[in-house]
Amino acid sequence: CPSDLIAHPREACQTAAQGMDQTYELLSGHRRIAVKVAPTAQIALFDHLRSLGCRDAEITRLGVDAIAWRGAVYRAVPMPRPDPSVHS
Repeated sequence: CPSDLIAHPREACQTAAQGMDQTYELLSGHRRIAVKVAPTAQIALFDHLRSLGCRDAEITRLGVDAIAWRGAVYRAVPMPRPDPSVHS
């Protein structure tokens, strides 16, 4: 996704990854802070921190599944997709 071409990478990726969203568990240390649905772990993390009022300039990318903000490290872990063959 050419996320560097627009201000909001999620908007560009939505069309390309439609139907490809994954559910991510967002962690701060070992504590679960949120569950988000997004095309990538980075987008899930950025969306969460932006919703708290964090500015992009304050966020440091640590990898494809981790970012830091004011010394705190946040990670996104994919949650297993439900098995459609299992009926409850």
